Amino acid sequence: DDKKTAWFDEILYSKGYGNFRGTGVLKIEGSQWKIAQYNLLLPIPNQFMKKYATEIKAFYKQK
Repeated sequence: DDKKTAWFDEILYSKGYGNFRGTGVLKIEGSQWKIAQYNLLLPIPNQFMKKYATEIKAFYKQK
């Protein structure tokens, strides 16, 4: 615990897409906290993964 690093997670909501999960790491520089890493994801329930994975693979094959 160096008191210079903070980890966080959050749930965000979008009217168009529903819930998102954000995770990140903050580092203090002087007197300001700066984002060192941030990740935003749209959680997909396991029962839908195969369907969405198939669609995503097909999408990238088109490129």
